[in-house]
Amino acid sequence: MRKLLKILRYKRHIIDPKALLTLELVGGLILFYFIFADITLLIDSIRVMYIFGFAIIAGNHRLFAHNSWPCPTWLKRLILLVSTLSLHGPVLAWVAVHRQHHHMSDQEGDPHSPLHKSRLWVQFLSYTYPPDLRYSLDLYKDKWQRAMFDFYWVINIVFAVILFLINPVFVAVWLAATFLAQMQAFAVNALAHNTPWFLFPTKEKSTKDASRNVPILALINGGEGWHLNHHLKPWKWYFGEKWWQFDLTGVQIFITLLLTKPSYLLDLYHKRKNNVIAN
Repeated sequence: MRKLLKILRYKRHIIDPKALLTLELVGGLILFYFIFADITLLIDSIRVMYIFGFAIIAGNHRLFAHNSWPCPTWLKRLILLVSTLSLHGPVLAWVAVHRQHHHMSDQEGDPHSPLHKSRLWVQFLSYTYPPDLRYSLDLYKDKWQRAMFDFYWVINIVFAVILFLINPVFVAVWLAATFLAQMQAFAVNALAHNTPWFLFPTKEKSTKDASRNVPILALINGGEGWHLNHHLKPWKWYFGEKWWQFDLTGVQIFITLLLTKPSYLLDLYHKRKNNVIAN
């Protein structure tokens, strides 16, 4: 364990917040141009954003950070690659920050609590927070996670070159899509804790932190807006607790399991029917 931590500390330079923030800014500027100059490229960027969004929400968050659903090895590696190309930083760093957030939710040491940092900082500057990689040592033991961490920038540079050689416009769409995916993810961090009244959070509150359920965010963030539900039961891959709390990502995971691991769903059904596990 100490040896792994020492290796990760040595390799910490791989997580370059200045480079990530620069790419975020460039992506935002490109998106701004698309809005006013080319609606077709804007639509293309939104389509690609949904691919990155699934990799981040179903992958980084519900799979890698919380291990909440069984994923086939081939799909896990594909999600890992797509997440790496979403320019959210290495998955190891993303998971470390998120696990620390749950461990210290809305307390001093929470990496992105709007109670201790401004909402603007959480929305746009979260990359500047140095991840505590002790929280993701378990992932570093996986050779694919190690490869995506060690060669993070090589992979993204090679991908950018390939896109450029095919069509330079593809690079612009990629960067705009990554910016959209980043803003989508960071909005939950900035707005689903100590939520402003004008976003109409539901009445439920937690005694442990300031997380809230925000239906508006749930609609635009693939179900991530059911944030209080998630903080209360972080092991669940479907965040909706009531019939009307629709979780798009949860439905996508359900369909994925139906196609790849139907026996798991059948076993889950029988366990819940017999009250073997909590709902």
